[in-house]
Amino acid sequence: MGDHLRIWAERLAGAWLSGEVEVGGYDPDLLARARGYEGLSLSGALWSLERAVADWRESAVSALRAGVVLRHAARGALRAGDVVLNNAHDGHHHVRDVGRVVGRDVPRGRPGGRVVGR
Repeated sequence: MGDHLRIWAERLAGAWLSGEVEVGGYDPDLLARARGYEGLSLSGALWSLERAVADWRESAVSALRAGVVLRHAARGALRAGDVVLNNAHDGHHHVRDVGRVVGRDVPRGRPGGRVVGR
């Protein structure tokens, strides 16, 4: 999730900092292989995630204020608000996935747990 948030933070920042709104897709499975997620330590991944969330939040707030609209190669026009909602949706599913892996069910509609990056 940290890499996903970083990618979107960079895309939004590119738009509100320089007006670059054209963005392409990426393959999360190829990224996972390249980064070697299976071998990452949990503590290192959580450290990185906290920083990614903080950077994403700063970029998302700035993009919302600037009224950013990205042009995604496959999805078309994406307002900053669309990106925020999509990323939040993805994050919720990742929390549920992790909960299943560690044997703790997370109720639908309520991510639960500590909010990272606040």
